[in-house]
Amino acid sequence: MDIFNVPSYNNSMNKKNSNRIQKKILLITSSVILAMGIIIAGASSYIYSKYLQNSLLQSTENNLRFLVESMENNLSNITQLTRWCQTNKTISEYVESGNREGSLLALAAHERLTEQYQSSGAANFIHRAVIANHEGDYIQIVSSSYSSTMNVAEMAPKQDYFDTLLNSHGFDFSYGILPDSFYRGNAKGIIPIVRPIMYKYNSTQGGW
Repeated sequence: MDIFNVPSYNNSMNKKNSNRIQKKILLITSSVILAMGIIIAGASSYIYSKYLQNSLLQSTENNLRFLVESMENNLSNITQLTRWCQTNKTISEYVESGNREGSLLALAAHERLTEQYQSSGAANFIHRAVIANHEGDYIQIVSSSYSSTMNVAEMAPKQDYFDTLLNSHGFDFSYGILPDSFYRGNAKGIIPIVRPIMYKYNSTQGGW
């Protein structure tokens, strides 16, 4: 009886060992797959995070570049209009003669200034353009929201920034944004620009 039971016992042991080996293989395989999945998920998350970071950085750089270029273009339009006022023949003649030769010269200067102002890209940023001589004669272009009844030619030279900006060698924006002294309502921010206008046939400063 015992001799015939030995093969049956051995078969049973072999099956158990085989099941144990299969379970170990399955466990190892599952562990390897899980570890690979974690590694792949981590790597994918890192790569995606770096991609988003680089994309955000690139987008920010592009936006800043566009903003700087836009500001440079706007500033260029403003400085070009200012230089035009300093060198235009009609403006120089008005500054030198004022209203002493009647209103026709003032009208011609105002029309010429209006034409140049409206055709320039600075019209959206310069809300008040004033041409004045040292005798108190002046013409101006001002948007309705910045309009006032103040005598600009009288008030402007009294501002703290006036002489510094007038006598500076170039454009000086160091005063930054200041309240608009010529507006009676709620204070509006402005960046003042003051440049000299010379007489037509000599280098004497006739106005601003």
